[in-house]
Amino acid sequence: MTIGPQDVRPALDHCRAGRPDEAERLYRDLLSQGAFTVDAMAPLAELARVLGLAEDAAAWSGRAVRLTPDRSEAWTERGLALLAGPRAQDALTASRRAVALAPRSAPALRALAVGRLRLNQPQEAGEACAEALAVQPGYPEAFATLALVRMVEGRADDADALFRRATDGNPTLADAFGNHAALLARLGRETEALERAERAITLRPRLASAHHLLGTLHRRAGRRDRAELHFTAAAADPRHLDARLALIALRCEEGCADDAVPLGLEALAIAPADADTPFQIGTLFLRHGRRDLAVPYLRRAVRLSPGTSRFWTGFALALRGVRVAGADAEWRADLTSAFAQPGVDPADLVSVVSGVVMAEPAVARLAEVAGDPAALEALLCSGGLTPLAGDTLLHALLSGAVAADAGMERIVTALRRALLGVTAGPEQPLDLSSWGHPWLTLCARLAHQGFLGEYALAESPAETAAVTRLEDGIRQRLDRGEAVPNHWIALFGAYRPLHHLPALLAERSWPDEIARLLELQVTEPLDEARLAAELPALTPIRDGVSILVRGQYEENPYPRWTATGLRDTPLSLSRTLRTLFPQAPVPDRAWPEPEVLVAGCGTGREAIWAARHIEGARVLAVDLSRRSLSYGARQSRRLGVGNVAFAQADLLELGGMGRRFDLVHSVGVLHHMRDPLAGLRVLTGLLAPGGVMKLGLYSAIARRPIQAVRDFAAARGHGATPEGIRRLRQDILALPADDPVRSVASSPDFFTVSACRDLILHVHETQATLPWLQQALDGLGLVLLGFEFEDPAVHSLYRRRFPDDPAMTSFAAWGQLEEEFPALFGQLYQFWVTGRE
Repeated sequence: MTIGPQDVRPALDHCRAGRPDEAERLYRDLLSQGAFTVDAMAPLAELARVLGLAEDAAAWSGRAVRLTPDRSEAWTERGLALLAGPRAQDALTASRRAVALAPRSAPALRALAVGRLRLNQPQEAGEACAEALAVQPGYPEAFATLALVRMVEGRADDADALFRRATDGNPTLADAFGNHAALLARLGRETEALERAERAITLRPRLASAHHLLGTLHRRAGRRDRAELHFTAAAADPRHLDARLALIALRCEEGCADDAVPLGLEALAIAPADADTPFQIGTLFLRHGRRDLAVPYLRRAVRLSPGTSRFWTGFALALRGVRVAGADAEWRADLTSAFAQPGVDPADLVSVVSGVVMAEPAVARLAEVAGDPAALEALLCSGGLTPLAGDTLLHALLSGAVAADAGMERIVTALRRALLGVTAGPEQPLDLSSWGHPWLTLCARLAHQGFLGEYALAESPAETAAVTRLEDGIRQRLDRGEAVPNHWIALFGAYRPLHHLPALLAERSWPDEIARLLELQVTEPLDEARLAAELPALTPIRDGVSILVRGQYEENPYPRWTATGLRDTPLSLSRTLRTLFPQAPVPDRAWPEPEVLVAGCGTGREAIWAARHIEGARVLAVDLSRRSLSYGARQSRRLGVGNVAFAQADLLELGGMGRRFDLVHSVGVLHHMRDPLAGLRVLTGLLAPGGVMKLGLYSAIARRPIQAVRDFAAARGHGATPEGIRRLRQDILALPADDPVRSVASSPDFFTVSACRDLILHVHETQATLPWLQQALDGLGLVLLGFEFEDPAVHSLYRRRFPDDPAMTSFAAWGQLEEEFPALFGQLYQFWVTGRE
């Protein structure tokens, strides 16, 4: 039996009558009956396309244009079939051929419009729709396509009306119902969107876009089982990427991330060269605490698109706290490159890089003799440490971030001691300059590390004597006008800040390593001193505790930082809030130019982050300490951030300034005040109507281990001086690994003088509890938007434990989790609030 177009027509009629199951049954019967005429190819392509059988439609339309290349309807179907896949340009070419063969064919013109729209040519698509409607007034498919054009143009009301006109004219247009549902969902009309999407899949059960929309709407409403059914149906389309991403998210939320691994591989196969796909998958795994699954995807993203900053940011975040035993050359290259990315916080890389470096044979040999100065020098002179001189990853770590790792600190301390010993020890010194340039680079990187850590490393009496000899030798040569060996400067800078030797600036032209070192240790501190004198004072500082706190941060500005992890482009404040808290009662405001106050900005990192990350922001950053402020002011100039102003002020005195702010940021400040509630009251009064605040206070539960460390320091008599902090650190590092006090060495703040003082020996500290916090917010008329965490897996844990609170704002629930996991909040409650309407 030979099948002709008349045999296909009944199945098409069933489609048009809204009976897709019967239409598919007839289609399957036709396939089993025998051969097909040439004229049947185009109708079969149309039938397969309407049934959602994309591969069949492509095959039938391909045969149609090969066998009947002069027929417009064949090329029309070919264009529409190709649009279901990735071949948009080929689809447009086919549609143009259809129009060339039949210039007044409304279906051909409509196919041309769809192709143009797919290639982001909305104006040309609209013109093609107008031609189709001129040929066939009231043509429903043309109205549906024109509605898509209006959506692209942002004319939602016009698009809504055109979709209704299309579906009124032809109530079996599944695509029109599905696209209209997407528009209605975007407009927040979710009930109507559900109805239209359900109608779409009734007409075409395989319509993946409608299934995906239904899954999204059901998931948003908490109907997870129904959401999964629809996402699974959408994923039956082998090219539907978003359905697979949605299913990965569902698996992760259920605590079954391992089950999502096959879905990730399917997603990669859909677009193997697209870097955004592995980035999205990796971000999903990271958000739910599966760094082991996230890292390979995020690494793939940076390798596919090494120029995209946000990919590097995600890659580094996934590596935070990760420990590996070693890495091949490609991994080392990726890690080294990560240090150079402006979107990366180098601190995120410290753990993984420390593990990689410490697995190297030369480092292992160094570790074996770290406590024996003579053996250290012998190992160095025998060439046993030569690989370290050219280790670019080690160099990147030493100059890019504080090596906040106890094992890595031991290595750095030993390496510094060995190099100093052979250069300025009591025996005959060696001329390191004859060893080659890599050794100078290593010495300079050690000087970077010493300065970044504020010289917190242990120093033996023999080293102190050697440093004194080295300084005397440098000064004598400077006084006599003689050249100072480059490695002398670097090694002295590894033990003492070079601004003790300002004459070096006028000495001569230095190699790049020394010039950058002088900039870091001499020029930048001088610039900060000048900026500190120029900064305005907005308020007096009269409170006794404020004066004590100012004194601490004048002596020890905190934190010292080298990079902020800046994004490529800023986000609006409203979008930032919706991203952080999608279920929270976020104020519905545009905030085109939000006024931002960073109250207690310290060294300016958060202020610069806000200035660069929040679209249109105008930032005022205030702090008690001029020295801290000057650090931030210098960094803002270095980074070219012009929309932030720094000024000295006491938060307690800001109420009289006569300004209101859309965003008030005050993290790590209130708990250093005599009365945190008084400070919070001042900040609340500075909030503009509809504004938001990000706040941070110490958790009393999370700080219990720190109190034990404070007691330990007091018992040992260690004061808050640099020498006292160095001795305290060594006493703690000497404790057994299982001693509770020793656990403080896992904090990054343990590894610099200023941060260690802030962590353990602060002049004034109070702590909060969640009940106190709830009472304080209620009393001031503030509403919790949500808690923010460095580890995104915490939110995933909350969702699993308390699924009936999608906004995640129950203080009682958070309190229950904190009792169960005392380190849940790190040490700090960080949260966002807004005023009650």
